[in-house]
Amino acid sequence: MAEKPNQDHHGERSREFITQQITGRNDRGKRMLKLAGKTMLVSLVFTATAVLTASALITRLHLIPFQGKGNHLEEPFHIGRDETETAAESKEQGGSEAASEAAGRETAKGAETNEKRTDGTAEAASAGETPGTAAPVTSESEARSLSMEDLVALNSRLQEAVNLADNSVASVTHLKEGKDWFDNSIQTEGVYSGVVIAKTGGELLLLTTAEAVNGADALTVHFQRGNSMSASVKCRDIPTGLAVLSLPITEENRGLLDTVEALPLGSSYRLRRGDLVMAVGAPLGIVHSADYGMISNITNGVNVTDGLASLIYVDCAGNAAGGTWVLNSDGELVGWATDVLSDARIPHTALLGISDFKDVLERMINGQASPYLGIKGTAVRKEQEAQGIPSGIYVIEEKKNSPAYEAGIQPGDILVAIGGKKVTSMREYTAALAQVGADAATTVEVMRNGRERYALIRYQLTMGAR
Repeated sequence: MAEKPNQDHHGERSREFITQQITGRNDRGKRMLKLAGKTMLVSLVFTATAVLTASALITRLHLIPFQGKGNHLEEPFHIGRDETETAAESKEQGGSEAASEAAGRETAKGAETNEKRTDGTAEAASAGETPGTAAPVTSESEARSLSMEDLVALNSRLQEAVNLADNSVASVTHLKEGKDWFDNSIQTEGVYSGVVIAKTGGELLLLTTAEAVNGADALTVHFQRGNSMSASVKCRDIPTGLAVLSLPITEENRGLLDTVEALPLGSSYRLRRGDLVMAVGAPLGIVHSADYGMISNITNGVNVTDGLASLIYVDCAGNAAGGTWVLNSDGELVGWATDVLSDARIPHTALLGISDFKDVLERMINGQASPYLGIKGTAVRKEQEAQGIPSGIYVIEEKKNSPAYEAGIQPGDILVAIGGKKVTSMREYTAALAQVGADAATTVEVMRNGRERYALIRYQLTMGAR
């Protein structure tokens, strides 16, 4: 009887111990669940933060221009380029007042964009967004990093543009037969560059230098991917130092020539000092060489034979005789190297802008010579007219053996009419020449200064062919 209470007490302690164990396990389970919940919450917060950070980085990268390899020539890079001519130029070329005002607005818009970019918003301007939406540069190291990325991407873009243009470049081999001192037949050759500027169903038209065709007994053209093909001279123009070759498209070469595209012709009127340009052809004197440079100076209204031209200096290599063709940042042909107007004191390559010679190129492509009178002149200004000088073209120089020289026109004469059409500007002068045409008889009227007054002199002459 004395042991039963002890047994009951022992049993109660056992049940109490088991209950404590169960309760402890329940508490540990609750603590584990709470820990797991906290862990999941932290993971969710971390994941959300990572997603937001990644989204911000992706948005930031989208604001950085020229990222990755997805930039092609279809979306070209522009450095402060005007997409249209100035209002004065448009008006002078016969545009309406509305067109002139539109051109002025476009030019002002381009200038405003350039100011915004110099204010540190180039990223937003390139991405087509307002300056306020561009992500701020927070550190000097980040700014340096972005500039390096832009430079690498720009270099990649330039490489792509040059490689694309090089597909339109060909080597032109000039072959000439001769005799040596012992009357043995010998053959000499020279290699020049040319670029495809037009393509029809039956022929490919190649622009090259006049030196490449002068005195040649045979001409062969070779593209990078194909055999040499014979070419003939379509037309040449001595004042510009250019020639156009015709390459017939046959069944034998059609497969190759179908892959060759003509270079698009750009506007040299839209070039500005500081623009980046690319030289292809033979800037180093070697065909398929290339170089890059910046436009250092543009001089408009330079006197050339029977017209005016823009003389452009760029700080890249150039070989006028071998053929150096200059492209803008859109990959368009905008000029070529010249020795005619270059200055030996200036260590830069001199170019002639294409826009002043598109009418000449069009005639050459069509196998037509341009009319040639052979003078260098400038329009008489209003203030000069007020001093008694007649309105017209002041003759600065006449080319030796030219139609003007043979007729007796002299420096100092004022040319006032061609073919009965009055001329008061160089634009009217070139238009009058074109209306007469090459190898055509016409009348040229000049005013010559005498002792007391200017006297009218009429010359009957035959227009030359350039």
